[in-house]
Amino acid sequence: MKNRVISALFAIAAFFIQGTILAQKAFAQADGSSLEFSGDVSSMINAAAPWTKYCGDMFNAKTALEGKIDGRLNDSSLFVDAAVWFDAAKAFDESGAIEYASGNGMFGVKLKEAWLDWNGGSFAFRIGRQITAWGKANGLQVTDVLCPQDKTTLVTGDYTETRLGINAVRLTYLGQMFEANAYWIPVFTPNALPLEKSNPIKKLLVPDSITMGGNTVRVNDFSSGDIKMPRLSLESGEYGAQAAAYLPFADISLYYFYGWDRNPFVRYSLDMKSMSINLSGEYKRMMMAGLDAAIPLGAFMIRTEAAFFPNRYFQSSGKSQFAYDSDSALQRNQLVGLIGLDWISGDWVITAQYYNDTVFGDAENIDRDNFDHKATLTVKKSCFSQTLELKATVILGLVEFDTAYDISVSYKLTDAIELVAEAEMFFEGQKEKFGYGVYKDYSCAILKAIYRF
Repeated sequence: MKNRVISALFAIAAFFIQGTILAQKAFAQADGSSLEFSGDVSSMINAAAPWTKYCGDMFNAKTALEGKIDGRLNDSSLFVDAAVWFDAAKAFDESGAIEYASGNGMFGVKLKEAWLDWNGGSFAFRIGRQITAWGKANGLQVTDVLCPQDKTTLVTGDYTETRLGINAVRLTYLGQMFEANAYWIPVFTPNALPLEKSNPIKKLLVPDSITMGGNTVRVNDFSSGDIKMPRLSLESGEYGAQAAAYLPFADISLYYFYGWDRNPFVRYSLDMKSMSINLSGEYKRMMMAGLDAAIPLGAFMIRTEAAFFPNRYFQSSGKSQFAYDSDSALQRNQLVGLIGLDWISGDWVITAQYYNDTVFGDAENIDRDNFDHKATLTVKKSCFSQTLELKATVILGLVEFDTAYDISVSYKLTDAIELVAEAEMFFEGQKEKFGYGVYKDYSCAILKAIYRF
């Protein structure tokens, strides 16, 4: 089995390289064409911090190969971004032996993007798997709901790396100072959730037990098979629209989305025979209308963003489900907003943001508070002709003063090789197991090496 997996890796690599060579020859014979191939090889390990209950445990030991093809021919273009990886930390079975083909999530292939594009001047058309970022927020989600996210790990290094592709058709109108995009997404793509047994953060989503009326009740295992997906039909499609104006004094965008919430809503049911709790999930429809603006003021940039979700579904608490037999989700209006300030001077970049999230109406039976707000601060400094970069980000919850820190040092050994050392830390505030304090035992140190070609 091990040999077959290794053979499959070589076959994938050979097919990719051979396809690239043939495509380069085809493009070279056409006028007004170009074909570029790039990518990177990265190796990363991370282990739990000394003050956590997982002290020294290895969370990830991943080696990945990512390749990109960017081709252009007259008014058309194509783009492909694919990755293959192996995580050695997930390759141990219960006996401690390496098992390369146990199907435990240690090996994977991901097609991030693969689309075709045609640009006819005033109009453009794109079809395929694509990633689009909405909004002006830095590392926080306000209007950025078009693409799902990878939530299988806390270690991302960058919010942009968590976005997953959507299979969509995009129609674009291009003006001198105006742009409009319309999206049709026929197939729903949810957030990737940490449901594998080997994933250390699964227990944050599925606890081993919960307390009911002073009694501890076991929670049965929960997997993707227990989640009901939307019906695969044209009626289940999603739609989005964006309009942007690039004015001398500001960049302004409007957004609209009608689709599905990317996270499932959990239904709790009591199994009387085993006196345990079964979990199931389903997805609910969602609508969003939003806007953002970026206003330059010399060395400063003011960013603001807001989104309104009418009658959005929110997870109902287990208590309300058992006491009142309520649905897995209850509807409330929601308003999310952000204002940020960026300052750039030489090798210094400083970003500060304030974020608020308000749910209107009674919050007694939903699994969150009416109001949440937080502040972020990022400081970045480049040194030694841009070869060394120091970066620190802190997120402060302003309800219970829970905090998250991301501190990194990256050094470009050569133009192609970059070394990174990073620490991600989470701390409780005034209330235990609230906000970022939930992740306190997943604070970790990360070492990473990247070769770009």
